[in-house]
Amino acid sequence: MSYTKNPAYRYATEPAGGGPNTIPCREIQNIAYAAAIAIVAIDSRSEEILIDFAKLTGNTTLTIDTTNPYKLDRLILNFAADTTNRTVTFSTGFAGLASITVNASTTAQALFIFDGTNWSAIGSTITGTITTSGLSVGTGGVTNTTNLGTTPVGTVSIKEYSNGREVVAVLTLTNFIVGANASAAAALGIGNIFYAMPAGQELELVYGLDGIVVTSAGTAVTGVLGIGSVIASGAVSVLSGTATFQDRFAGVAATTGASGGAAVSGLKAATAGIGTGIALNVAASVKNFFLNFAGTMNANNTGNLTASGTIVVKYTIM
Repeated sequence: MSYTKNPAYRYATEPAGGGPNTIPCREIQNIAYAAAIAIVAIDSRSEEILIDFAKLTGNTTLTIDTTNPYKLDRLILNFAADTTNRTVTFSTGFAGLASITVNASTTAQALFIFDGTNWSAIGSTITGTITTSGLSVGTGGVTNTTNLGTTPVGTVSIKEYSNGREVVAVLTLTNFIVGANASAAAALGIGNIFYAMPAGQELELVYGLDGIVVTSAGTAVTGVLGIGSVIASGAVSVLSGTATFQDRFAGVAATTGASGGAAVSGLKAATAGIGTGIALNVAASVKNFFLNFAGTMNANNTGNLTASGTIVVKYTIM
């Protein structure tokens, strides 16, 4: 008996055994590692394909046939990496998931449903983290797979915890350049953008500095560190003289050091208060966050003043 594909049904005739208890055709494949792998169902009748890949000893790119499957067919892929992180790229025939990284000496899975055109991703698991519909669920909570906010610099990494509306952005700064020293014995205000919220309307709730260390060559300077909606500038030794220099996080004392000063931490609402000022951030408001520093500098404070540590921003998308 043959089972040929036709536009309406998977089988031209009912499979042997028939009736409501007919078992869908499941196919299991074991595929050896290669840098490029083309996935094709061995049996065109397969409604579910399970593929166990041999241990990844390098990165791999997958393509998959889209001529044989029917809508709602299922595909489950299992990967294991050797002692190095390995990237699996999903290319022709896949949709909704560009790639995953299988961490060293761990496993990862990816699940797909055929939507009539492509194999569309419905989720993946990577070392205990389940990823689906733009969110990852792991032991640390729910995080965005694509961040809502952005940073223009490579010295800031973003991890956003979110339910799609409530956002907690954890920003890790590594030798982030706050600004250039003037190499002069004079007051100086400097700053730089480290984060930008998405377009639209947000209610900014709270901001935190966690272990921020300020580094600058030369004699130590005790200045003021804050977060504003405008870059600090000019001959200023404090940030409080211009409201927008610290309208998000009112300045706290911070001392520089050639190898880093004492770590600074703090937790504050917007300077004007929650629900007012910059915290009530409408579409036309400033989305950029600037880390600002002001102090009376020394002539031997040369080069860039940098900051390392963590900044946390919590806001609600309205």
